[in-house]
Amino acid sequence: MTGNINEYELLYMIRQKDEYAFKLLADYYLPIFYKTYGEIKSYWSFSDYDECYQAYLIGLNNAINCYRSDKYTKFSNFV
Repeated sequence: MTGNINEYELLYMIRQKDEYAFKLLADYYLPIFYKTYGEIKSYWSFSDYDECYQAYLIGLNNAINCYRSDKYTKFSNFV
């Protein structure tokens, strides 16, 4: 994923309040955001990039807080 750190290690670090780990995870999933933003901006002319990016970060934060590894699903599928 990012060097020698996998997403599960990042999740642990984020839950320990490591802001840099959150940035690394957000950057890792950024291509998904760009793809989604590219699709919705053509449908909704009111969709501002900054607002959509903020919603992406909030959604990622919610996914981090709600994800449980004991439920037998990968985080990448959960996001």
